Amino acid sequence: MSKLITIMMPAYNAEKFIKAAIESLLNQTYTNFELLIVNDGSTDATKSIISSFDDPRIVYMEQNNMGEAGARNTALERTNGEFIVFQDADDLSLPNRLETLVEAFQDGIGIVHSDMLIINEHDDVTGCFQGVNFDHKQVVRQYLKIGNPFHNGSMMVRSSLLKQFQYNPLIYGTDTDMGLRLARITKSIHIPQALLLYRKHSNNISTAPMNYNTQNETVHRLLDEYKPEEIIPELDWENDSQQDLQARYNAIIAITLFKRNLFKDSQEYMSNAYHNVYDGDTGDTVLFLQGISKLISGNINKAVESFMLINDKDHISFNYLGEALLLDNKIQNAYRAFSHALRIKPNYFEAIENLKICGSLMEYHLMDNSYYKEFKQHIKSNHLIFKRQTFMLSK
Repeated sequence: MSKLITIMMPAYNAEKFIKAAIESLLNQTYTNFELLIVNDGSTDATKSIISSFDDPRIVYMEQNNMGEAGARNTALERTNGEFIVFQDADDLSLPNRLETLVEAFQDGIGIVHSDMLIINEHDDVTGCFQGVNFDHKQVVRQYLKIGNPFHNGSMMVRSSLLKQFQYNPLIYGTDTDMGLRLARITKSIHIPQALLLYRKHSNNISTAPMNYNTQNETVHRLLDEYKPEEIIPELDWENDSQQDLQARYNAIIAITLFKRNLFKDSQEYMSNAYHNVYDGDTGDTVLFLQGISKLISGNINKAVESFMLINDKDHISFNYLGEALLLDNKIQNAYRAFSHALRIKPNYFEAIENLKICGSLMEYHLMDNSYYKEFKQHIKSNHLIFKRQTFMLSK
């Protein structure tokens, strides 16, 4: 007998798109599911549209407006399925979505997630979100660097895992927060296939970009909530001195925040990094801090020089030396530096991703060569903004 899937759909003033959203689910090739629709205090025709469907798999719930987290928690209390799928009331599922996701589950897997196409209010495709496989032990680090390695709406989750938590109504991005909590405790599988049509339009939250304060709040919530060894797992937390660990941790956070456009916070973490070393110290840790600092300021040649002077280079030093060389267009040398990093630590996520950049430039057969373009343009843009802000602060 096929396993029951629960589909959770919060709905608030969703009259424009909810009919098509429901139809896309009722037309699934996998038919053993329940669709829990939570009408979160809608004031439009959402209720009457839902009521027009006569299908026993639809479970309708109505409540006063409690927001996204409140609606999701209400649905979570009523779920009966072994697996849970998420769909917003303005999105569309391709007919084989449920079947493809559930067939990918294996023992020991708690999450299966897919790619998705982005559509506008006219159903025109405007973009694509491509997820990646991720190590659950490094997902916080990965999120801090690049954002979500998966899209929350594309996931199918074992309900036994999801029921361990509640959605937090007090924060921005409650579904992202939940996704990270789940991703930290289980292994996952990525399906490189678009199964969800994710709609962006003038009325949904995701249309508006995160402002500085919102992004800053999200990042710092991670930094405060999770242990340093979980955020930067590549450091040798068992063997290095606390002084060196704190200095390098702060420096890596500084350049990570710089890449996320959080310049003020980047400066603060870089300052904290130097506070963790002794005055007059000229050892490898100081050279590492100098290299990171020069990378942030855009002084690439000096960054290369500092990393090269490190006597006992570990995987992290080789990686950031490679980043500096890559920005200096010394691609072969960067490739060798990243390769050295992986010889020392074969599962080092940063070096693996940076090797993809080298591969796209060295005419290796990669399907996606966007890494380097995005990386270099982002760094270049950040240097300009950073210098402009520094100039304004100094006036």
